[in-house]
Amino acid sequence: MISYIRGELAEVAEDSVIVEVGGVGY
Repeated sequence: MISYIRGELAEVAEDSVIVEVGGVGY
């Protein structure tokens, strides 16, 4: 699924490391 916020969905960050690095969220 698509992550909404770089801080709200920390679980998604595990799958999409880009969220942590970029912050946009894929």
